[in-house]
Amino acid sequence: MSKTIIFSVDSYATETAHYIADMINKICKSKDSCSVALAGGQTPKRVYQVIAEESAKNYIPWDKVDIFFGDERCVPPNHQDSNYRMAELKLFSKLKTKPRNIFRIAGEKNNFSVAAKEYEKVLPEQFDLLLLGIGNDGHTASLFPNADTLHETKMRVMPTKSPLPPFSRITITPPVIKSAKNILVLATGNKKTEVVNNAMKKQLSIDECPATILLNATWLLDEDIKLNQIK
Repeated sequence: MSKTIIFSVDSYATETAHYIADMINKICKSKDSCSVALAGGQTPKRVYQVIAEESAKNYIPWDKVDIFFGDERCVPPNHQDSNYRMAELKLFSKLKTKPRNIFRIAGEKNNFSVAAKEYEKVLPEQFDLLLLGIGNDGHTASLFPNADTLHETKMRVMPTKSPLPPFSRITITPPVIKSAKNILVLATGNKKTEVVNNAMKKQLSIDECPATILLNATWLLDEDIKLNQIK
């Protein structure tokens, strides 16, 4: 069963940052380590910035945290569209104590299949915490509507195509999402109302709305998203 937590628009980034920090702390206390997969996008960017700004409180034991990415655009790591670059600028570069390991997807490789296979080799068996977003078309990570990747059962990381640039992407697949111990979906803004309702009601197929795969996720929403407003 999914769970929904709603924060105010003004406090969303701060409350979500605290929620993530608390989860990482609890996981580290229970097993002395934590594997986290980061999401890209504008909403996570604000959250990562708050986490970095409050890092002086040392409320996350970063030396026990391994960082991964749920997807990446096939661009160099210093490119403006790179998910890694965003996390580096907003989070990693601001921390006094660095995460134990940061595993980025090599999106700059010419052979995207090779890059995907290499990343698959370093993934943990299960993510302790998987952060995801949701696009206006219902995609999550880089799992887009009607993509072959939506029905993958064996490969854990695959190259794929986006309907919007950068068109080439590398993404985790449904088996990785389904195996994650904890999933947090970050979504804000009234424009996400319809797609969030569609995903949470599970009335559409995975091909129509890939985010319906997030069966056991905790959805962190702001008040601009009106649940149950879709007839």
